[in-house]
Amino acid sequence: MRRKGIAVMAAVLTAGMCVPTVSALAEPQDEIQMMTEFTPDTQVVEEVSADKTNVQVTDESVAKAAYIKGQGVTVTSASEGTAEVKCTNAAGEMDRFTVTVSATGAMTVSDFVPWDGWYTAGQDENGNDITKYNRGGLPVTGWVEINQKLEWYHFDDNGVQDTGWFEDREDNDNWYYLDPEKNGEMQRGWLVDGTGWKTYYLDSNGRMQKNQWIRADANNELGRPAGMYKLTEDGAVQMNGWAPSVDDPNIEWFCNPGNGLFEVDNPKSWRAVG
Repeated sequence: MRRKGIAVMAAVLTAGMCVPTVSALAEPQDEIQMMTEFTPDTQVVEEVSADKTNVQVTDESVAKAAYIKGQGVTVTSASEGTAEVKCTNAAGEMDRFTVTVSATGAMTVSDFVPWDGWYTAGQDENGNDITKYNRGGLPVTGWVEINQKLEWYHFDDNGVQDTGWFEDREDNDNWYYLDPEKNGEMQRGWLVDGTGWKTYYLDSNGRMQKNQWIRADANNELGRPAGMYKLTEDGAVQMNGWAPSVDDPNIEWFCNPGNGLFEVDNPKSWRAVG
C-alpha cells in the first residue's frame, strides 16, 4: 500500500507540473544578418567624344549605360560587380572606361581610356598619377608632337609620360626638361632650376647646352640681357669668374656676378693669359 501511494503521488505531481517536451525546447538561432538595401547610383561620364554614341556594357547585370546628347554617357548601377563600358562611333573608334559597383549601389568610374587623347592609367608606387596619351586607341611612345603646335612630349616604352629632367639615351645622352607645371611639355630657352641658383639654356630643339659659350637672346622675365654666356660641364651658366674665350686659349673672358654675362665692349672683361 505504501508503495502504491508513492506511485500515485508521483503521478499527480508529474501531471501538475509543466514539464517541457523535447520538441518544445528553443533551438539555437544563427545571428541575424542585417542586409543593406541596394540603392542604384547614376553618373554621367562627360569625357566620351560626341560621335561615340554606340554604347555597350560588358556585363549589363552590373550596370546600364546610354548616350545622352549634349551630356555624355549616363551609367546606372544594377548590381554589385565590375564591368567595362565601350563607346564606339561608325568607324569603330572606341572610348572605354570601367565601372565598379559596391554592395550598396555606389558606383565608381575609373580608368577612362580615349581613342585619342590624354588619360590617367592608375597610380605608381608613390601615389603619383600615371599619365598616357592615346592615338588610334593605343598609347604613344617616344617623342610625340601634340596639337601640331610644336608642343613636344616624351613617353617611355610602356607609354608612361616622362616629366622633369630627361636624358635621351637615343640622342647622344642629351638632356631635356619636360616641365611638370606645363603638362610635361618640352621647354626651350632659359630655364631656372627649382633652387633658383642655377640657370640653364635649352636650344630650339630643347637640348640642354653645356661646356661652351653661347650667344643668347634676352629674357626680360628672368632679368637676363642678350649676349655671351659660358655654360659649364653640367650645363649651368657660370655666374662669376674668368673662362677661356671662344677661339683663343690665351684670352679669357669675365663672367659678371649675378647674371654671368660677358660684356664684350668692356675692356676690363678681357685678359691675356700664359
